Amino acid sequence: MGQAIQIRMGGYGPATTGFSRALKFIGDRLEQQFGDRVEIKYVWNIMDFGYRAEDILWLVESGVLTLGYQSSSYLTDRVGELGFVDLPFLFARRDQARAAMDGRLGDFLAQKIEERGARVEVERVVFAVDGQADGCAMHDRAGTPDRSELTPGIQLTGGRR
Repeated sequence: MGQAIQIRMGGYGPATTGFSRALKFIGDRLEQQFGDRVEIKYVWNIMDFGYRAEDILWLVESGVLTLGYQSSSYLTDRVGELGFVDLPFLFARRDQARAAMDGRLGDFLAQKIEERGARVEVERVVFAVDGQADGCAMHDRAGTPDRSELTPGIQLTGGRR
């Protein structure tokens, strides 16, 4: 067996948030499925190391982190249409919001991201952790070697072209 593939996941909140727990859920599943072929590392809160929340983008794009989450509001300078989902009271209920992101709205926003030259797979994923559900868009860094042998049926794409 060769050297394990290190996957560094990070965010901008404590380990107790829904997003951090989603990262842990992903890491645990990867370790469960691939064993010693992967080595999962976590940076729960990049702000503990002097970074700002918006720095998660360049930390992922540059390869410091392999995977990270980000609020759409930090991406509106790159893809203005994402600002639409930040409007207050856009949806009356959470299930309406999720249905829109899983449907035409999500498809439209993914198209706009692609048109801006970003290679970000917008995964409309909902993680249920201890009964709490959170949506989380995950982004993998650009230039990652093909790891399809480790991720059959799982897409890990992202970064900028």
